[in-house]
Amino acid sequence: YALNEAIFSTNNRFTTLEANSYQIRIQDAQGCEWDTLLVIENLPELEVELGDMRRVGLGESLTLEAIPNRTISSIEWSNSTKDSLDCPTCPNQTFQALQNTSYSVEVLDENGCSATDVVQIVVLRDVPIYIPTVFSPNDDGENDFFQLYPRTSAVKEIGQVRIFNRWGELVFEQVDGNDAIWDGRYKGQLLPAEVYVVSANVEYIDGRKEVLRGEVTLVR
Repeated sequence: YALNEAIFSTNNRFTTLEANSYQIRIQDAQGCEWDTLLVIENLPELEVELGDMRRVGLGESLTLEAIPNRTISSIEWSNSTKDSLDCPTCPNQTFQALQNTSYSVEVLDENGCSATDVVQIVVLRDVPIYIPTVFSPNDDGENDFFQLYPRTSAVKEIGQVRIFNRWGELVFEQVDGNDAIWDGRYKGQLLPAEVYVVSANVEYIDGRKEVLRGEVTLVR
């Protein structure tokens, strides 16, 4: 066996060859020869992609997928907040967004080549509770009651809910605000059409607490 113009040898293994074109020659005991051209190409550099920075609302579920450019033999995930991962060696990671963080992944191929990538996760701390601005308690079956509408993935609990008239008089109060529904009445009497001030104690799933305030207009 011979490689290019080298002398023949009984060794039929050629190792540590670089990317190039090689003429393989074979000679039998009678001196007959065969040859063939072998082309060795460089593998593309191993890469893995996690995508661009992700912006998500507090408490939303997010899935990250590691996309390598060729077959890999192992994968390892980690995050900057050092949170435990359900499956750090899985191709995907699904988690609930509670705080700003970054996820990184490292992949290895069968040749021991490695590649890494990092993606930033930004949690948007908008107000995840909708406070209606108008309702009409006229018993027509449409928009007769006032209540708060939380995004349950972000809000742990709505505590005390209070509603005041324009003079600062308390006209509605409920300690458990999760089920607070106001029919527009105070002491059994339907209140006049005007703007009322709403106050609600809120606790989010990340432990943050806040007093939300808004206004609702009662119309007839």
